[in-house]
Amino acid sequence: MAEDDDRAAERSGRTGLTVERIVRAAIAVADEEGLPALSMRRLAVELDAGAMSLYRHVPGRAALTALMTEEVFGEIRHPVPGPSGWRARLELAARQERSMYRRHPWVLGVVAMTARPPLGPKVLAAAEWVAASAVAAGLSPVEARRVYVTLGDYVQGAALYELVEARARETSGVDAATWWESRLPDLRALFEGGDLPTLAASVVGVDPSAADRTLVSDEGFEFGLARVLDGIGVLVADRARGSVAARPGEDAGQTIPREYQKVTSVLAGAGARTPEPASGPDPTEDHPAATEDSGHPLDGPVAAALATLGRRWVPEILYVLHRGAARFVDLLSAIPGLSRRVLSERLVLLTEEGLVERRVADGSAPRNDYRLTARGRELDAVFRALDGWAAGGDARERTTASE
Repeated sequence: MAEDDDRAAERSGRTGLTVERIVRAAIAVADEEGLPALSMRRLAVELDAGAMSLYRHVPGRAALTALMTEEVFGEIRHPVPGPSGWRARLELAARQERSMYRRHPWVLGVVAMTARPPLGPKVLAAAEWVAASAVAAGLSPVEARRVYVTLGDYVQGAALYELVEARARETSGVDAATWWESRLPDLRALFEGGDLPTLAASVVGVDPSAADRTLVSDEGFEFGLARVLDGIGVLVADRARGSVAARPGEDAGQTIPREYQKVTSVLAGAGARTPEPASGPDPTEDHPAATEDSGHPLDGPVAAALATLGRRWVPEILYVLHRGAARFVDLLSAIPGLSRRVLSERLVLLTEEGLVERRVADGSAPRNDYRLTARGRELDAVFRALDGWAAGGDARERTTASE
């Protein structure tokens, strides 16, 4: 009977229910009482509607939570063109995300407690803005995605500190400063033993209220954010120098051997010049005249492409696949010195970059083959140019020897 009344009310337009109205009301309940308090029945009371009528707009609580998350992530603004420089842009993104969590602390239970958060357009737009800023700084798209995750992990962790402290203060009636002050006698006794000299020195003359400033204040948040960005800055600087030292899966301090630098320069495009030796330019080599554009930083897409193609073993893998599909063992045989571990890592990278794909080849004994994608095939002209360049070098060497 109640269901019939709901249908009649909806047909007559008396309920006034829309997805937008339901989502706004759900956010208000979650903001005030927390996500556990939200149910379709509770929401129906808030909207003065029948519970069944809500299901005609939203399939269930999980779908509703995803819509709520999408709505609050839409509060994060992505100005165009935005602040100048990758660091200022990431600072803005981090501060906006933290502010959003402060307004809607329940969101942390949705996005910070799982590796499978809702993936709506507004959630992904926040990720895209950060990742695009990282790519513009010279990082690869894969690295840029990891930068977004790293930054988000820090912001969410800091926001969780604030949320836990707020709940502890609410349930106990004791703030952080008072709690720390009550623990000082025990701490002093521990420090006087001399086994914790660094910690003892760190709190000399520090007021107990500093606990608030360290963990849950703007001051503490900004200190941690600056350190995270400092670390990202090291990676950006490595890319600007052409170093691969900080790439995942590789040893720190590793540099690109000279024989691979030459391959990389050709991959950058037909007509690209080989990098100068570390000792300086050869005075006998003909160099193009400098232009007013010389020395300008590479733009983001080019820098990202060069960063990917500059990875050790990547040019060799792409070159072999340029000649045809190959199995994992074929690639190992074709590229001396390449280990199974590194080959696996490079194939994952190239697959994520959309350059390589794995397919099951037809036949009586099906096998997994790796081959270039359509995007990867766009490098065919570069590899043909490389073949010609290498053949020309052999011809020059033979001519010089005969003379």
